Amino acid sequence: MRYGSFETLTAVLEERETEKNTAFLVSAQQKADEAYQTIVKEGAARLEQRKARFRKQLNARKKQEMIRISMSEQLRVNAFKQSLIDQELEKCVQYFHDLPDDTFFDWMDHFISHYEEQPVIYIGPARFESAKSRYGHAFQVKLKEDLEIGFLLAYDNFDVNQDMKQVMHYKKQEMTNRMMGYLFEDDA
Repeated sequence: MRYGSFETLTAVLEERETEKNTAFLVSAQQKADEAYQTIVKEGAARLEQRKARFRKQLNARKKQEMIRISMSEQLRVNAFKQSLIDQELEKCVQYFHDLPDDTFFDWMDHFISHYEEQPVIYIGPARFESAKSRYGHAFQVKLKEDLEIGFLLAYDNFDVNQDMKQVMHYKKQEMTNRMMGYLFEDDA
């Protein structure tokens, strides 16, 4: 026999089988290590992609929130500025309301003197008696219940309306725009 005894033959076969199994195990271990490294690399790459995506989403949300907060604050500032304008307009109306009769009627005389024809004077209840005593001998003076502040001069072809509530209502937008320009000029 070439290998000698049966025992030697068995030992040689077992040794070859062991070498074969060891080589297979080493190869399998190498393939497993390579697969593990590939999985780790792919996992790390996916993790980085996810982190980048989440960072991008977080930054977008952060930016949106900052814009929302900024707009909210700007609206509050604008509302405050508008309230200042409204207060000043109300002070203007109140100024005309609180004018002494002599000053009020001097102001009215200024408008009456612009035209040669004589108007019918409409005036509110607060100054009606004073107006009647001052102008009643030269002009027709009539009570206009809804006229709180100011007067209306009715001529044949036109009227001069100095109802301060209406004047302020009509002029409010124009005055607001002008005042906003002054208040907001530093925002531009």
